[in-house]
Amino acid sequence: MRPVFRPTTLADQPRLAEFLSRHLGLGIGHPAVDAELMMWKYWRPRSDISAPRSYVLEREGCILSHAGLWPLRLVGQSQQWSGVHMIDWAADPAAPGAGVSLVRRLTQLVDFIVSFGGSAATQRVLPAFGFRTVGEMWTAARPIRPLRQCALTPALHWRYAARAVRNVTWSAFPQRAGYRECRPIKPDIYARSAQNAVTLSLHRPLGLCEYLLDCPCARFEYYSIGVDEDVAVCVSTAGHQIRLVDVSTSTGTFSSWVAACESVLAIARYRPHAFEAVVRGSGALSRNAVSACGFRIRQTMPIFLYSRREFPAPLSDCEFQMLDNDMAFRDDTGFFT
Repeated sequence: MRPVFRPTTLADQPRLAEFLSRHLGLGIGHPAVDAELMMWKYWRPRSDISAPRSYVLEREGCILSHAGLWPLRLVGQSQQWSGVHMIDWAADPAAPGAGVSLVRRLTQLVDFIVSFGGSAATQRVLPAFGFRTVGEMWTAARPIRPLRQCALTPALHWRYAARAVRNVTWSAFPQRAGYRECRPIKPDIYARSAQNAVTLSLHRPLGLCEYLLDCPCARFEYYSIGVDEDVAVCVSTAGHQIRLVDVSTSTGTFSSWVAACESVLAIARYRPHAFEAVVRGSGALSRNAVSACGFRIRQTMPIFLYSRREFPAPLSDCEFQMLDNDMAFRDDTGFFT
């Protein structure tokens, strides 16, 4: 029989969890296949999008491949493009071509698909699907409570001791003056502020902002920064990390990014279980700003794009952030410092 391509439903959760555990190399009880999290990722209703967020290719009821979809919306010059980032993409090696076939079908559903990094095998195969490299995403981190972080290490070793000394010194990096006053705001205020960008950018609709508040494994919050700065941030706390997952600013200046980074460090001081601060971005200006705030680049990965439509500006001009993939909420990333 020919494989069937279809969206998944909540009834698929048990066998989909087993499929992902087996083909993504996840252990029993791994957070990524928690039933409540899977329900939120794939099937929890969102007011801003009605399209399915999980698809399988199956034959006679047997799953051959799967891809979860993290919806994205690109805006610029009074135009909009719908896209996705694939999460939990897996294929059964006993069904050659199933992963390729699934991705090809997904490309017909949206204007673009973006992929950040991935395994070595994923990065090798994406160009064969028509994906091209359009930039680089970086991950920057800074230790907040290095001694408490070190206490989580299960065994003593000289390398861990050296890391603890390094992180203690690193965490003492002085903060820049100002930009640290922040006040909580509601999702609708953040969503409006996120629409002010005048260049090609990722849109943050109210439906997304409200949806994040229901995340079962991470705490999402929205803040307005300073008095004179037109800056708002979305922050998540997952495990022992506090993450700057999105920066909304109409100016996109160096000082606005500094304000955003300083706000995360200020918030972390009131979170005794926050041991590390993490930021992701793809622009040079934001990268310089995080470095100025004592963050260090700990990881880089290529940004791959498949697009059926042309954009009015290079996608390298767009600032991709942590909110554009599942690291915004994942609780299994480990420490970067």
